[in-house]
Amino acid sequence: MQCRFQQDQECKRHIELFSALAFVPVKDVLNRFAKVNQLISSDLKPLAQYFEYTYVGTATSEPLFSISFWNVYDRVKYNVPRTSNFIEGWHNKFQKLLKTHAPTMWKFFFCMLTEQNNTENVFQKLNSGERQLNLEY
Repeated sequence: MQCRFQQDQECKRHIELFSALAFVPVKDVLNRFAKVNQLISSDLKPLAQYFEYTYVGTATSEPLFSISFWNVYDRVKYNVPRTSNFIEGWHNKFQKLLKTHAPTMWKFFFCMLTEQNNTENVFQKLNSGERQLNLEY
């Protein structure tokens, strides 16, 4: 299937329709999944069955992952991050501040205090009306 996915644009588009379900309203996912299932060719039916079992559910069973768990429609609509990459960025910044993977308790507390001061400075700038902040993560 991978080879066909890379070479056949229609097959690629049909497979991408499964991913696109993450961007429709939760209440519409079942209806849209049914439409996708009607549209795809018979050789993609095993993928549809896997997707149904894992992400959508059947008339007799709940999905392994609920639709509200993986659907990002509201997150996109309200401009909420879809991943935790921003936390990973903060963590990398904090690791650089610590300069070690096993800091002493005092080094850790000092770095936490420094980070708290930086955060409070950002809040003060935002409260004073400054909108262009250089946040390095």
